[in-house]
Amino acid sequence: MTSNLGTEFVNRGGALGFVPSGDPDVVADHKKIEEAMRKTFRPEFLNRIDEVIIFESLSVEQVEKMVDLQMRDIASRMEEHGLYIAMTEDARARLARIGFDPQFGARPLRRTLQRYVESPLSIQLLKGEFARGDLVEALTAAFAANGIPLKGDRKKSVYRIYRDVRFAKDKSPFNRHVSALLTPSGEKREEEGSFFIKIGLEGCFMAVGFYLDVPEKLRAYRNRIVTYPDAFRSMTGALAKGGLELQNEGALKRMPKEFDTVTEPDLAQAMKLKHFYVREDIAPALITTPKLVDLSVDFVKRAMPLLAWGKAFTAD
Repeated sequence: MTSNLGTEFVNRGGALGFVPSGDPDVVADHKKIEEAMRKTFRPEFLNRIDEVIIFESLSVEQVEKMVDLQMRDIASRMEEHGLYIAMTEDARARLARIGFDPQFGARPLRRTLQRYVESPLSIQLLKGEFARGDLVEALTAAFAANGIPLKGDRKKSVYRIYRDVRFAKDKSPFNRHVSALLTPSGEKREEEGSFFIKIGLEGCFMAVGFYLDVPEKLRAYRNRIVTYPDAFRSMTGALAKGGLELQNEGALKRMPKEFDTVTEPDLAQAMKLKHFYVREDIAPALITTPKLVDLSVDFVKRAMPLLAWGKAFTAD
């Protein structure tokens, strides 16, 4: 049971449920609240209460954290429709500011989110203004217009949002992200390179390259680098001019045995790679803007040396 009784005495904010030691003003405020309780409620009622905890008023920073928590719930429900909702820093601050009330705590925040987020989204969904795969279609059109040989399908190219929870401690039914893969053929399995985009609550990024999940393929790529080192260096040099470099996520710590004779530093580092791709993070504020497509086109153009290098290899 909670009550807003005595909130006029609490206006400084602080740790929930605790009186900051050495702060006589806060101690005095808590005494005023206890006195207000005795004047408002009958002794018979107060005697039935096991314990009284006085909470300090919420700060704007704490309300912003509550906005994040409630928006995650909204985002999870949107993901059931195959849609992703992103929140900018400005939007978070505005929602917290509108929903902040020192006297009434977090109660106005729930109504604020319903008014400014949930209700408009519901109306737009009913009107059919959002559909799963819209971004894939937009990217496919933009890539074609810029001569980029990558495409996708609004249904086939989007990865499922439902999680396999059979062997996971986290039993949440939905992923906290949505992702899609565009390839030369439009199919998810593609040897000639791909464009991958991931939009999630924990971060957003895009990547271009070759995911080598078969040992024989990885060995073939390593052999090509050793056989044609100049072509590899030309490719990495072109990437560097575009501000990109091959990622070493998941790279081996030791040289593969069959390539342990490779001593040149750049080639030796390449032998340790398990995949060949470049990556760039996406600012959350750009996710819901048309700039996302333009940003993706620019990124793929700068990554084309990698796709051309791999395509020449697969064509051999």
